[in-house]
Amino acid sequence: MAKLGITRSAVELAQMMHQSAPPGIRIIPLELTQTNPLLFELPVEEYLRGLDWALFTSARGVRAFLRRLEDSDVTLAKKTKIAVVGEKTALALSQFGLSAAFTPQEISSEGLFREFLLAYENISAVALYISANKPNFNPETLFASSSINLSRLPVYETIPANCPPSSGTDFGQDDYILFTAPSTVSAYQSFFGAPRAAAITLGKTTAMKISEQGWPAPIIMAKPDINTVFAYLEQPQEQRRRI
Repeated sequence: MAKLGITRSAVELAQMMHQSAPPGIRIIPLELTQTNPLLFELPVEEYLRGLDWALFTSARGVRAFLRRLEDSDVTLAKKTKIAVVGEKTALALSQFGLSAAFTPQEISSEGLFREFLLAYENISAVALYISANKPNFNPETLFASSSINLSRLPVYETIPANCPPSSGTDFGQDDYILFTAPSTVSAYQSFFGAPRAAAITLGKTTAMKISEQGWPAPIIMAKPDINTVFAYLEQPQEQRRRI
């Protein structure tokens, strides 16, 4: 039976999966990283009252920022619109009773900022990018000549897990590992080196990190969803191709 390692904890994996794994595939959670909220200072009340846009590139950023607002008895102004990178981030937003006014066609951090700028390049606005402490994409240059005043607020950090999973080396050439973020690629490399299993990614940012490590080219899913991975693995071995 082929194995599919997924770089999430068992709890996160249960939340991600909306259907059973394909027959003949054994799912193994690989918790390579851990996420910690940062003790960040909230923007001053006057800034929040004038905030036109809040931009989120991850569900973790949504939870860290909005929980801090709740704990501080602060709410976003009614005028503040929200842009998110994709469905998972929008779902996290909905858990706080909020909805997104903008979502890009390309589901990546870079896609969010490039498409947002194209859509709103002719307006003057104050925007806040809620991010990790080390974001995968820095939009500073993109916005340098625009009339949108973009600031960045780091609200969480992703670091290697305290203890690498013992199953991390249990993958052979006929197996697969789904790397769900660039940080999981770096963590796997530091714990185990290059994988023998074929690497799968849900987007180009993680694929670029794999390329930086000098690993073989990954299989990039056409849609950033775990069910797309299952559909790919349901194909006969000889029909699988690099998407």
